[in-house]
Amino acid sequence: MPVNARHKQTVSNLIASFDATRPLVAIAPGAKRSTNRWPADRFADITQHLKGFGANIILVGGLGDKPVCSTVNELSGNTCLNLAGITTLLESAALFDRCQLVIACDSGVQHLAATWGTPCISLFSARDICGKWIPHGRIHTVIRKWPECHTCFLDACPRDNLCMRMISTEEVIKAINEKLKTV
Repeated sequence: MPVNARHKQTVSNLIASFDATRPLVAIAPGAKRSTNRWPADRFADITQHLKGFGANIILVGGLGDKPVCSTVNELSGNTCLNLAGITTLLESAALFDRCQLVIACDSGVQHLAATWGTPCISLFSARDICGKWIPHGRIHTVIRKWPECHTCFLDACPRDNLCMRMISTEEVIKAINEKLKTV
């Protein structure tokens, strides 16, 4: 991807207030399909845990993800930098290049971050065939549950996103601890 100095400078300007000695973590709570979304309040719980690491937290996504990113930020006490709908694709790539970790639902964000070699914790519904859309590489952690209705291919879940709700905050925190222990 043709990330250039201008993209990198834009990112530097956006995160200038952050302490560069602390981990930089991007969270992408949005997803195109409602079946791929993890509850916003759980993402807010994750931000509280990340604060324990002293992490600088950035919420990312497209314009359509702005509402869920705003909700996560509000539930987090407005302590995150919400860049949803603000950065371009190339600026997002430049941002992920500087992140120690990206936490995302099954969405394009995880693939863009993986392209830059940034470790991802990816939260997957059981909607699709297992392993079909996971980020490329061995440095990523995929969390997915197996309700009896798995591999349904539905665009709307009649069970209130059971497979996503089965992913616990504790599991994600455990994955965060494993990823950030070396930072």
